[in-house]
Amino acid sequence: MKVIFLAARDYANVGWAYMQALKSVGIDVQGFKIASHPFGYANEMNVITSGKHPEVQKLVDSSDIIQIIYSSLGKMDININLNNNIVIHHGGSAYRKCFASLNGFWNCRAKAAIIETPDLLHLGAKNEQYITSPIDTDMLSPKFYDGNHPLRIAHYSSSPFIRTKGTGVIINILNNLKKEFDFDIHTSNKQVSWRDNIERVSKCDIYIDQLSKAGEYGVSTKEAAALGKIVISSHMGVAEYNKVFGDTKVVVSNTPKDLENNLKWLLSQSPENIRRIQQETRNWIVAKHSYVPIGHRLKKIYETVLRGR
Repeated sequence: MKVIFLAARDYANVGWAYMQALKSVGIDVQGFKIASHPFGYANEMNVITSGKHPEVQKLVDSSDIIQIIYSSLGKMDININLNNNIVIHHGGSAYRKCFASLNGFWNCRAKAAIIETPDLLHLGAKNEQYITSPIDTDMLSPKFYDGNHPLRIAHYSSSPFIRTKGTGVIINILNNLKKEFDFDIHTSNKQVSWRDNIERVSKCDIYIDQLSKAGEYGVSTKEAAALGKIVISSHMGVAEYNKVFGDTKVVVSNTPKDLENNLKWLLSQSPENIRRIQQETRNWIVAKHSYVPIGHRLKKIYETVLRGR
């Protein structure tokens, strides 16, 4: 099976991660996008300029599956025949806000739709398949709590311009809990490189991803879990998640009261219990969301498309 990934932008390096998952299960895959990512990932899909690229067109024409990431090709000038086996990937704010128009465009062109987060299911995509992007758990080494310092609780917004993670509410709750518990708070809204963010998350013991009305956690939750951290986040689609993947190890907090209660519970645990929860979280991400298990899931979807079902 030959697969090509195409994207205008590959937010959170999701397309590249899916490509590595497919490679881990023996799939021949290449990927191209127009814009490099500002977070400076160590590896990305190949970046090309907008306009025509005969060498990419040749790969498109010879591929068994054409996987389009984040709902759009942007200004990538590629001719895709409607007889091709196109699989569209939907995720993030663009699909959340514009799902009707995007479904109207892609449902008559794509054979299946990969849905990145459970809150985006059942919005009308054709032959939707829930799968979530993988993490390189081999590269992200865990560091568990040793009990020799107060618990370090961290929350980092992606940038000072992103206000959808509930940062203000999270910080207020942490500051109020400081009156009752002894722990350290680590927060910043400074945009840093991917490598620098991994470094700062690795130094905490509990990581709060978001308290978001959008409802779902992103790649940073999975990265923190791979680093051996207890991870707290909103997860409105947890019931859908559990149906597909089994019980999550994210400490689900969908309201400010949930977050406060979960933090009080964690801050009351012994160092041994903190380490146990961290280890369970790391084991969960390796078993469910590392390259090989996600690679097998995605390969199975492609095989179904190729069989014409």
